[in-house]
Amino acid sequence: MLSILPEQITDESFAGYILRLSKRNGFADPVEWLNQTTWEAITKNSMSANHWRTLNTFIPISEKELRAHFFARHSLIFDDYRCNKPRICALCIKELGYLKESWQYIGNLYCPKHKTLLIDNCPACNQSFTWQQQLLSNQCTNDYCANPLKAEIIPNEIEELFIDEICDCLLASIFAKDPLTTVLPHSKVPHFDNLALAITQGFNLLTCDDEFTVFCNNLTDNKDWNHLPMQFRYFPLDLLITSLQSLWPIACMAKSPRKRQTEAHLEMYEQTQFIVAYGSALNVLTIPNELLRSLPEFKNKEKLPLNARINIAPLLESL
Repeated sequence: MLSILPEQITDESFAGYILRLSKRNGFADPVEWLNQTTWEAITKNSMSANHWRTLNTFIPISEKELRAHFFARHSLIFDDYRCNKPRICALCIKELGYLKESWQYIGNLYCPKHKTLLIDNCPACNQSFTWQQQLLSNQCTNDYCANPLKAEIIPNEIEELFIDEICDCLLASIFAKDPLTTVLPHSKVPHFDNLALAITQGFNLLTCDDEFTVFCNNLTDNKDWNHLPMQFRYFPLDLLITSLQSLWPIACMAKSPRKRQTEAHLEMYEQTQFIVAYGSALNVLTIPNELLRSLPEFKNKEKLPLNARINIAPLLESL
């Protein structure tokens, strides 16, 4: 058991509390008293029963109380709303000296007191913050920078977004970064190098005609896909739109006439891979299930989960 056990502040993040405990007990880093895997589990919101037992040898806190810090699954691409890396209000840190739990929740984009952006990157060096004690002193965690952290203004376009809209923007940012996305990634927690930037990039794709045009051009002009029927070239766009929770201008933009080829048959080249989720093949591409069941992934299997990845390349010429 640690010798000094200050109470956790009501709105303090649990990882931030562990940092403060370490500092009060004379440790430079939590891994000096916790093992590395337990500390990583705390910061990544992936505590197992063994992690709880390890932690409870140092801190008298029940599993029920610890679990109260974590959220349930709400998104297609991550299991809960908490980030696994620090986000802060630089002005609050100066005043309070601790990290608030609410800052980890992606639905909170700015500090309600100071009206400034919650940041997860240093404005000076652009490096992501890590769970280090320097944050408690409002200092960049990059040792080569170590600058005092400064407040930033939240971009107007994302200031009033609701949580479902924020999740949609984060989803869209994946397609903005890689237009040829055919399978939705999935992770335990939201993990983006710069959360506000990712939300802004996704917002622009969902709302701006110019960004939409660039995205579509990337689909139709790609040299690896330009021999495919338009149904498959536009699949990432259809996958994005069908995965959104809220209504966005992109849905209307996608209804405008697409520059689809009208030839009955296109010259086909050998396509060895076109990976999609089984559910997307059924519901987005509307490929008949009996045809999908002819694929090798179904060999000796009664059924596949909807998120199972399948290669539909062998079916392209017959569709």
